[in-house]
Amino acid sequence: MFSLWANLYPSEKAPYYGTFVRSAYQGWVEVLGHGAVHKCVIDKPAKGKAEKVFSYAKLYLCCLLDMVFRRPSLVEIHYPFFFIPLLFFRPGRSTILRFHGSDLEKLLSSKWMLWMFNRVVSRIACIVVPSEYYRSRITGELFYSGKVLVVAPDAVSDIFYPSAGEELIGGNVIGVVGRIEEEKNVQEVIEALAMLTDKSVELLIVGDGPYKCTLMTLATELGVEDRIRWVGLVPREELVFYMQKMSVFVFPSVRSAESFGLVGLEALASGLPVIARQSLLGAREYINSKNSLLYDNSARALANSLNQFLSLSYDERKQMRRAALSSAEKFNFDDVVIGGVRQIIKVCDC
Repeated sequence: MFSLWANLYPSEKAPYYGTFVRSAYQGWVEVLGHGAVHKCVIDKPAKGKAEKVFSYAKLYLCCLLDMVFRRPSLVEIHYPFFFIPLLFFRPGRSTILRFHGSDLEKLLSSKWMLWMFNRVVSRIACIVVPSEYYRSRITGELFYSGKVLVVAPDAVSDIFYPSAGEELIGGNVIGVVGRIEEEKNVQEVIEALAMLTDKSVELLIVGDGPYKCTLMTLATELGVEDRIRWVGLVPREELVFYMQKMSVFVFPSVRSAESFGLVGLEALASGLPVIARQSLLGAREYINSKNSLLYDNSARALANSLNQFLSLSYDERKQMRRAALSSAEKFNFDDVVIGGVRQIIKVCDC
């Protein structure tokens, strides 16, 4: 018997709430069968503090009842920071912790939760992380000496694909996708846009967030507001249609919790070369010198990399597009999701 515990999971009311957790669950179902797999999850974001408290109380009760009545032989916990106290009630060494990014940051910053983690560490079968970068953080910062397995957070090649035509290969539309907050560092892209040699280059920003007004003010101050298109929030299933309007994707995030950067891989699967910040170590799982350019952590360096890309010939860009698609093909459902489940089973000797 297997159970998956997570504090986010998609539902009809919130279809994009943790789609990668749903993929993991589907992978376990494919391998073990419907009857052997169960989940305890929160399936929609809370609208207020009271609703959040109620959601977590309901989740923890579900987990406790799961342990008492179903007694799963293996439990995979996504975002384990929120579940560590429950491990005191789960005997044996048959629990998988699956970190995604911000949950590790929360754990490292909480002395109380770290103390509890160290008390239950012997009950962990293995820890799953999305990248070698996060494996190094688990061993070097969390000081975990057990088994650590790297599994990509989700598949992309079945969802994202390039446009049928190739007219945009020679285009000049820069793309950025993600929540608009300061650490996502879109301000660096806007600053670089103002420095470009070609003043006809446009910027397409897909996403929304609390930092948008600040960025719009910056764009006005730099005189590039007419060259930016703000799309807003877009469901993951529709994101591919916006990526297909881009010529190159820029990944400028400075978040230390950027454990993998799934959006960069989604760009590659859409046929887009990527220009990524040098500091993005998680993205090294899929970017290379053939499908991407790296820039040295400043707006001026980004502008130089963009100028370099925009000056490439049509054939050179086409080669990068092919390399992007080739890299993304490896991240299909069978290899990443189902293959990840089989790796976990093998590593946990279960």
